[in-house]
Amino acid sequence: MRIDALDICKAIREIDNMADINAIISTVNLQLKVVKAKTSKDVKASLSVGDTVKVSSKKDTLIGRITEIKRTKAVVRINDSLWNVPLTMIEKLINV
Repeated sequence: MRIDALDICKAIREIDNMADINAIISTVNLQLKVVKAKTSKDVKASLSVGDTVKVSSKKDTLIGRITEIKRTKAVVRINDSLWNVPLTMIEKLINV
């Protein structure tokens, strides 16, 4: 059974004590770690050194080439500079 995110948000708004809020925050943080780890694993499996990638940040999107892949980050050459980029911020470009 899948619960709708809007229903979850409505239920959270009805909580009136700190103990329940703290329990929800802990659960959400743990699930966030699980989802990020899975995303990193999936991205890492699809990347290799030399791939052209798109790096997305809050400010802008840059194009670069992977020079090294680490456990949770990749070294990406962007405009003759090397950047350690979290795998969750990288998207492989197919037709470049």
